Amino acid sequence: MTPIVVGGTMMYVQWLVYGIPDALQPSESAQRQAQAFVQHFRRNSFDGDWDGAVQHLIDTIPSSYSNFEAQVRKISFQDWYRLGRIMQVAITAQEYAEQQRQKQQEQQEQQEGQVAQVENDPQTPDEVDREMDALISRLYSGERLGGLKNMMMKKNQNGDDNNNDDDTEKVPLFDVRCFFLCPTNRMAHFQTIDLRCEQMIQQGLLRETMQLAVDGKFNDMTRRAIGYRQALEYLQRPNPQRQDVAALVQFMQDFCTATRNYAAQQMKWYRKDDEFVFVPVPTTSLSSSAAVASQSSNTATNKKPGVTKRPPQPPPVLLRKEEREDAFQQVALDIHRMVQLDRDEFDREERLASDCPSSRTREENQEQGKDMKWFQFKRKILVDNSPALWQALQEADWCTEQYLNQINKNNNISNNGNDSNITEIPSH
Repeated sequence: MTPIVVGGTMMYVQWLVYGIPDALQPSESAQRQAQAFVQHFRRNSFDGDWDGAVQHLIDTIPSSYSNFEAQVRKISFQDWYRLGRIMQVAITAQEYAEQQRQKQQEQQEQQEGQVAQVENDPQTPDEVDREMDALISRLYSGERLGGLKNMMMKKNQNGDDNNNDDDTEKVPLFDVRCFFLCPTNRMAHFQTIDLRCEQMIQQGLLRETMQLAVDGKFNDMTRRAIGYRQALEYLQRPNPQRQDVAALVQFMQDFCTATRNYAAQQMKWYRKDDEFVFVPVPTTSLSSSAAVASQSSNTATNKKPGVTKRPPQPPPVLLRKEEREDAFQQVALDIHRMVQLDRDEFDREERLASDCPSSRTREENQEQGKDMKWFQFKRKILVDNSPALWQALQEADWCTEQYLNQINKNNNISNNGNDSNITEIPSH
């Protein structure tokens, strides 16, 4: 039996395959300070003052920690989690250094001028600083523990398990084979994402978010999740009004944009990891794909210097239900075939060869990214003057009132014990 793990969250997949980073455990004080630091510079928004946060962190930590600034500069733009995490390490390191210096001072006072050294003397200042550099650099050392690819077992010459013989060869415990299901047409893939986001709104995303919020079931992690974050921003919008189409459309657009950006980030992440075989997943009908390919070829041939406007292109035609089912069945068969290959053959022909389908799919995916700047959000379900949009507005107005009523109720109870006020949002 072959175990199959399916997922898409990049960090967790990396932890499963390669292991958890061997990083310093931060103190509770460091965690609180880092959280307050991140909240201050993010200013309760997604973007925040990133450059200011980076510079403030660099200025705050002693310059004697030689590795610190270089590690901070390596963090990807807007990666607030990693910035907060490295601040936790730095603060914990400072706390440890201060503890060591206090021990040294106390030891010197106890010795009262004696020259003799005793066992387990505290470290000298230079030794403390060197250890701090080591602690900070550990966060990005690349060392990982517990990943499936790192688990080994011993084999004797006969190929049998033998965990008692130190002279036996160590071999991987698992033959881990990783696959990334890559859409063949990124424009069509983004259209599918937008459609799915509209369906989620139509099926009650705002109601679910409102209920979780009034029940107090949101934590910091779930509050930042794509979908919940944009829904909360909509419920908390200033001066809400009834039948406000513009506000609802802005919420939809923000939700779709965040989801598309995450999908693009996934593709970029997995393109860098050659452990993953890129399996092409058709997203458009054959006729649509041929038309788009022909148009792209003409665009490249007829490109003129200084022309930045993209010529009109036929919209991709998404697969019908029957076509999708056939396509997914073929993808499953392709993966099954590759799993049956000998490991060396799999690596040589399916994973590492420059002309294999995986390499071509990876290159095409990256090349298509150049045209994604031309993608435009377009509603397909919640369109103007449609019954679906009217129903969504009714639901959105009700959710907003329920949310504001609960907020006012909580505020009144905390202030004077009165929970009788009812909020109604005005008409647009």
